Amino acid sequence: MTREKLLDLSKKLTSDKENYLTSFHKNMNLYVSQPDMTIREISERSGLSFSTINTVLYGNNRDYKLSTIIGLSKAMNVSIDELVGCSTLNDDERYLIQQYRSSNPRVQLLIRWFISLQTKFINNSISSSQSESPITIMQLYSDSDGNITPSNQFSCHTFPDIDPGLINRIILGIQLPCCDYMPYYSPYDQILIANDRLPRINEDCVIISFGKLYIAKKVHSGNNSDAEYIQINSGKILTPSIQDIMGYICDVKIDESLFQR
Repeated sequence: MTREKLLDLSKKLTSDKENYLTSFHKNMNLYVSQPDMTIREISERSGLSFSTINTVLYGNNRDYKLSTIIGLSKAMNVSIDELVGCSTLNDDERYLIQQYRSSNPRVQLLIRWFISLQTKFINNSISSSQSESPITIMQLYSDSDGNITPSNQFSCHTFPDIDPGLINRIILGIQLPCCDYMPYYSPYDQILIANDRLPRINEDCVIISFGKLYIAKKVHSGNNSDAEYIQINSGKILTPSIQDIMGYICDVKIDESLFQR
């Protein structure tokens, strides 16, 4: 079975913290029910004997050796928690693990780097004032069609004049590569994004749609009580195609270094 198929199956695993043996057997049955997954392959992947695997699948055991569970988890390329379904991971943790696994090696490297960087920032901020805590700024990219997309270009900035109450709410800053959002935002602006809550009506927010990045305003919908997100420079309604809302724009700073070049 291919790595991609294993990743897809890992998203269908069940959990039952009240009866993890039930979820474990359901999850194992999910794998062996696939036409391209055989007991021979499970044996080769896990290093377990045919008889051990048959006992897991068709026996009445109420407990299993740790070595057996470890071998099966390795074979399915999932954690013990996911295979057994004992819910020691919460939904957010499980989602993050699945997204990381589904990413290509370059993106995985970027994720690891970003987490490491944020951890250093948090540790450094313990010994410094909140207003001196550095914020990561992503330099956005504009492709040949003029679409603005995220990039892997980051820099770190401190803002001594920032409201101390904002520091712990800001997850990221972005810097536009072009003038498409003038006069609202310019390439000289460092746009700071917070996501401690959902955007409020009339707030500008940053949205991902089909891999492209947009700045939109959250407004009341004219048809119902639901809100809509309108791209601020074109008036286009983005709501139906939103993949992710990064957060709301909580502050804007000028990148003075650009004026010194």
